[in-house]
Amino acid sequence: MATNGARGFTLATKITVTRMLLSPIFVICLVYQRSGLALLVFIIASLADAVDGHLARRRGEMTALGAMLDPIADKLLMFSAYIVMGANGQIPLWLSVVVVSRDVLICVGCLTLFMTVGFTTPAPSLLGKSTTVAQMITVIAALTASAGGAKTSIAPLALFVLTGGLTIASGLHYIFFGGARMMSQRGAPAAGAGEERPSGQAAER
Repeated sequence: MATNGARGFTLATKITVTRMLLSPIFVICLVYQRSGLALLVFIIASLADAVDGHLARRRGEMTALGAMLDPIADKLLMFSAYIVMGANGQIPLWLSVVVVSRDVLICVGCLTLFMTVGFTTPAPSLLGKSTTVAQMITVIAALTASAGGAKTSIAPLALFVLTGGLTIASGLHYIFFGGARMMSQRGAPAAGAGEERPSGQAAER
């Protein structure tokens, strides 16, 4: 994906930075049990995620800075949600552990392979995108139930199980298929010496 390094701090990047600043506000709302306000902040941040990506593509402003900050903003919000909501009992602790562990392992794996092999991070797979959507829907459903004072029902429980299953499946897919594909790039520079390495993309979420 081509990037525009000359104009790093574009409108889309400013929106991404705003998303990052919304994460501590979201955490404060959760800590003080303001589920309704936390839900609003989470939805705004999620919508901003779609907006900044659309603007970057439409305006031709796909920058290296934006590509680096976008997944960081995503992980900050998602980590905050699953860690704090798990501690509050709004979602099961086992689901918090699964979601956070999967992303930590992927981040560590990406960093390790980047330092040893120098691979280009692959685009998100369909399974990875489905997992992200399920995780977001789970947070929204849990916050909605909490804001309404409802106890955990069959619907959220089924959603918890579905999200946990997708998270585990996408993590295994990334390790066994994505990892093998990236390791195969070890010999790529020798075969295409002198060719410019493509710029990084957002990691699988």
